[in-house]
Amino acid sequence: MTGPDEGFHQESLSLSGRGAPLAGALAIAIGLMGLTGLLPWPAAIAMIVLGALTLVATRVDALYEHVRTVVAIGLGLSALSAVLASQPDHSFAPIAIAILLLAAPALVPLLPWQSMLMGTAVVLAAATNGHAGAMALLAAAATFLTATLYEQRLSNYRSFTNLLYASQNFRDLQSRMVLTESSATMVHLSAALAHELSSPIGTVSSAVETLLLLSARQAQAPAAEQERLLALQTDLGRSLQDSMARLKKIVNRIQRLCHLDEAAMQSADLNDLLREAAALVIPQASNSIDFLWNLHPLPELQCRPQQLTTVFWSVLLNAAQAIDGDGRISISSAVRDARVEVRIEDNGRGISSERLAHIFDPVFNIADSRVSTGNWSLFTSRQFIKNHGGELRIKSLAGQGTTVTLYLPCASSL
Repeated sequence: MTGPDEGFHQESLSLSGRGAPLAGALAIAIGLMGLTGLLPWPAAIAMIVLGALTLVATRVDALYEHVRTVVAIGLGLSALSAVLASQPDHSFAPIAIAILLLAAPALVPLLPWQSMLMGTAVVLAAATNGHAGAMALLAAAATFLTATLYEQRLSNYRSFTNLLYASQNFRDLQSRMVLTESSATMVHLSAALAHELSSPIGTVSSAVETLLLLSARQAQAPAAEQERLLALQTDLGRSLQDSMARLKKIVNRIQRLCHLDEAAMQSADLNDLLREAAALVIPQASNSIDFLWNLHPLPELQCRPQQLTTVFWSVLLNAAQAIDGDGRISISSAVRDARVEVRIEDNGRGISSERLAHIFDPVFNIADSRVSTGNWSLFTSRQFIKNHGGELRIKSLAGQGTTVTLYLPCASSL
């Protein structure tokens, strides 16, 4: 038997502190029964006194580290008094001894050697009245019971601590993988934003160059051309204003996604978050995919907009990637049963029932000695929704498309 660690030692002391008063009460109860004539009165009185002393000892802080020894001595001496005072007409004495020896390891996590010493003392005392053989069997049974219970407690403790370590390791791994997935998502989002930025930036650059040329030409142009040049400058000015407004929206979107200028928790309209997520997906989607909108007014929620926008973006991107050729993605929102319901439906390839059963399970694949992951975007998305007190459901049939439904409580404030 391997030695227990400090944690198990402290756990054993805690169990002993709770069980020791019961052991003392057991000795007192047997002694009181003995006073009815079941035991010689000296043995009954001795049990009562020893039980009371055991109860008192459990209240002494200085004896906390030795409470198991106190119980072993108290119940051992109680059993010894029953052996020494027993007479042929007292058949209750062997029963009392058996109860004391067998109940001790059940009430208090005694060490096997402590139970063995109790049994040895009883066997030696029983040699004087011819009951040594029966007492030896009883002592062996008590020692075996003590050793078995001790091993079980130690095994259970180690299993529990191993489970705690495994749970902690899994949480650490989950946190690292969620961070990795979030980083990968931000890379994709950054690529989408860069693609969206390129168009207005190009427009601004071209407009500025044209305006400079027009300004230079206007300075030398005859009066007849001045009106036409001014009209061109006005059109370019409007184009610049439109492009700058678009750039401002994109910058605001980046700030929302990255929490650059907003608190982590804030009030947001999920319809706005859906439109922002779709604006990132549409430029990457095929022109043959139609986005159909059916958004109803929603109450503003206290939420983490970055996380929810990431979830919407991930679901919409998966929907777009699941469509081959012409297709549609329907996006709807409504309030039902005090919950906000967001539904994203596509008519793409769909998901087989076998894969759908494990759609939220993070997958680890090993190829060329490298570990890659799969399904983590859905795993992370569901975690984000759960963190908001919501629920994410997926229904799909192979060849018939997929429907993702997200539920969030209207009073979400996590």
